[in-house]
Amino acid sequence: MRATGLRCAGAAVAVAIVMVLAMCGSAHGRDRTLPPKAAKAIRDAFPNGRIKDVEPEREHGVKLYEVELAEKGREVEVTVSPDGIIVEVEVAVPVKDLPEAVMKTVRMHSKGGRITEAEKVKARAVVKAGKLVRLPKARVFFEVEIVKNGRELEMNVLPDGKLLGAPKRDDDDDDDDHDDDEDDDD
Repeated sequence: MRATGLRCAGAAVAVAIVMVLAMCGSAHGRDRTLPPKAAKAIRDAFPNGRIKDVEPEREHGVKLYEVELAEKGREVEVTVSPDGIIVEVEVAVPVKDLPEAVMKTVRMHSKGGRITEAEKVKARAVVKAGKLVRLPKARVFFEVEIVKNGRELEMNVLPDGKLLGAPKRDDDDDDDDHDDDEDDDD
């Protein structure tokens, strides 16, 4: 009977240790919640980055992870696949630093609107037909969020000012535009 009690106590201690380690993460951040290849890709691409948050998501049926990290005094959001493909990198940009061609397009399409957030996005892969496809060359654009008449709009604009698609309503609070965000573990 005493041996059973000791085994139960030992198991409880082991479970507590695992829970503490999971909550604390590694010295590099919470990359323990990422698959190993995804965590390695983040560490390799951002060796000075500190992972702040990891959110699993699905985009058109493809499992991805949105990783928020701090690096060199800036906030960076990285979307990475479980096998370590960096899909997209987003870095906040002060409005005053947006290229003039981008500002001209934003002003033209948001008359009376106010820019609330801007990010420089470098897309390295896209999801097509339920599969992740690497781009031959990274695509850079600016994602600009605007409030106009109490509604949030989002625009994606190339550095030369070309608008990528029509401005769209941004109804999400989490800044992503994925059609199928699920936190399942398959």
